[in-house]
Amino acid sequence: MKTKISLEGMKFRAFHGVTEQERIIGGDYCVDVSYIVNNEAPETDALKDTVSYADVYDVIKTEMMSPSQLIENKAFSIRTALYAAFPLLSYIKVTVSKLNPPVSGEVAKVSATISEEPDIAE
Repeated sequence: MKTKISLEGMKFRAFHGVTEQERIIGGDYCVDVSYIVNNEAPETDALKDTVSYADVYDVIKTEMMSPSQLIENKAFSIRTALYAAFPLLSYIKVTVSKLNPPVSGEVAKVSATISEEPDIAE
């Protein structure tokens, strides 16, 4: 059986960015992840039969603490780490958003989404 699970609005203070200042003072980030797990948990109600979202969060947190220049790279590294850690996952969609990015105007956030689907807009 396939189950889609989403972790939304995970907040992190991290040190990603192209400029030296971004890597020194850091910034605020939001991460959203959806994944499909092939499991029996809906029937068995047993944690051993699924991928714990708490464990997924821990992998994401570890990846967010490793600096990258680009949020695209950070989304990719999260996706790669999740596939490596959890073989039951058959699909992962990751969006990393940089809140209040350093641009010459007012922008609430800039986001990058990584997914294997050709249409990642949904």
